[in-house]
Amino acid sequence: DPIDVLRALLVAGAAAFLVAGDTRGALLLGGAGAVAWAVRPVLLPRVYDLAFVLALTLQAWGEALGLYDSIAWFDNVVHFTLPFFAGPTLYIVLARIDLVPDPKDDTDTRHYAGIAVVAFALGVALGGLWEIFEYASDNWLGSSLQIDNDDTIGDLIADSLGALTG
Repeated sequence: DPIDVLRALLVAGAAAFLVAGDTRGALLLGGAGAVAWAVRPVLLPRVYDLAFVLALTLQAWGEALGLYDSIAWFDNVVHFTLPFFAGPTLYIVLARIDLVPDPKDDTDTRHYAGIAVVAFALGVALGGLWEIFEYASDNWLGSSLQIDNDDTIGDLIADSLGALTG
């Protein structure tokens, strides 16, 4: 399966970074690989599965290779792309475990609007949780993920637009 090859490349990349002595890169790619494989048993529709794995790949490789620092627009692309794919994908995961209504069920316009609102909220929430993680990492671990308040708000705007579009 080509999508499983992408999942495996995340794990192989993590191993390569570990062998090269780059623990941070190994953790980033390994974490993305773990999430990509964890979603596999849900059997998402193929287009959602591919999109989600591509978004994880973009984020993890971008961070591991330092693209956030070297390409000015990369951060905005990732902050748009991840919620764009993750919000609807997370909704499907929740529907598969019967926590929210399944979009395949007999629904009307009102239900579709509710599905869109929940998927949007999930995407925005993921973006907000990421910004909390950045703040905690900077303050407790000494990383420098947050540049300033403008960067954080810009990220949240991109997250929100991505989630709304998704």
